[in-house]
Amino acid sequence: MNGAHLRRRVLCRILAAAGLAFMLPVGSVEASPPSAGPQVSIDAISGDNGHAFVYARVIDRVGSYPAPPGSSPTPYYSRWQAVPVLAPGCPWVWAVFVYERATNRQLNAPPPGAPAPNFRTTTFFCATPRVSPVMAPRLLIAQARLDLDLAAAVTPTVPAAGAPARLSARLSSAVSDDLGLLLSMALDDWQVSGWQVAFGDGEQLTLAGGSDHISAVHIYPSAILYEARIKASITGMAQAADYGPSGSPFLIRVPFGVDVGRDLPVVVSGAPPLAYVAPAVSATVSPTLDGLGSPAAPGEHRIDVPRGVLVDAYVRPTIDREGYRTIAGRFADWGQSNLVSWRYAGSPGRPPDRVFPPEEWRQPADPLRLAWDSPDALNGAASQDYAVRVLLRVRTRYRDGRLLTWDVPALFLVTVRYAAQNE
Repeated sequence: MNGAHLRRRVLCRILAAAGLAFMLPVGSVEASPPSAGPQVSIDAISGDNGHAFVYARVIDRVGSYPAPPGSSPTPYYSRWQAVPVLAPGCPWVWAVFVYERATNRQLNAPPPGAPAPNFRTTTFFCATPRVSPVMAPRLLIAQARLDLDLAAAVTPTVPAAGAPARLSARLSSAVSDDLGLLLSMALDDWQVSGWQVAFGDGEQLTLAGGSDHISAVHIYPSAILYEARIKASITGMAQAADYGPSGSPFLIRVPFGVDVGRDLPVVVSGAPPLAYVAPAVSATVSPTLDGLGSPAAPGEHRIDVPRGVLVDAYVRPTIDREGYRTIAGRFADWGQSNLVSWRYAGSPGRPPDRVFPPEEWRQPADPLRLAWDSPDALNGAASQDYAVRVLLRVRTRYRDGRLLTWDVPALFLVTVRYAAQNE
């Protein structure tokens, strides 16, 4: 079975399980008899336009209790986690973790060895425009989806410097559903309260709302690449749900406002060719022994480590030469780079006897754990260092606003000694 087929099967199981979470009528709770212990279920209160605001409920020997997040007088509480799956009808899955407040024991943990999809809970369901948790937080994945509902264009496709160019934008019919998905609300009404156009050359234009589309004419002074941005401000009234002092949810009406934006590159004809050059980066590391402490010293290109001991090597990249931009083959200006992630990329010659993590992307503050069980090999009278390769993912922002990501190979050297040599 190939990887793609396996991923489709797992996603189908996720969607099937998520669909089963809402086969019950809204407002009802169904659970097995409490003789087996407290039972977790998903309940809902029905809002406007068929919107279901869902929450966790627990039935025990005494009665039925909501399990809200945070503090409340109820004997149970819950935690909600969004797991992106990016399926067309299911952008993410809400995994619900329910705990006994007195003991912090999870009530709905899956049994050991449970098959995929395993979210470390048996309670989960798909996020949709009309099904959302009570007081669900906004998610970046939802805002990105909402931004896609704004289409933007420039006419002509490649305008000439000094000639009129028309920038236009239109909200799609999907914006209503995606507003519900982003805001976790039942919309009463919404309207575009205003538009803002940043042409990319320092000029801006504010337009009145009331329409789902706009256009604006602008003359660009020079033949270069401009990064325009068009933004629609949407306001309205909606129904939401919150938890009361007793922990039970209730419905409220609230005003809301959200911005929907879209970037629009405008290539003005006659522009000299642009080129973006990657930065030159080398790897330095700051070591500590087996997770003890956090290194404060600057990084080194070569480190000494004792034989057979796990050493935490914290990657400290050095920008030897910053990335830069050229126009018509000539230097224009410097960029500014920073490390966003890194991974171990192997070792020429003899690799470490132990390495954690192996070849996977890590955060800048994460250490690379290494250990060699043998000291340096001898090359004549001199010892020969070990080399460790890393791949540095560096993001560079250039003066014109362009943001590019580069994967830059680098290495550092390790001298491995007997313990007695380090004393």
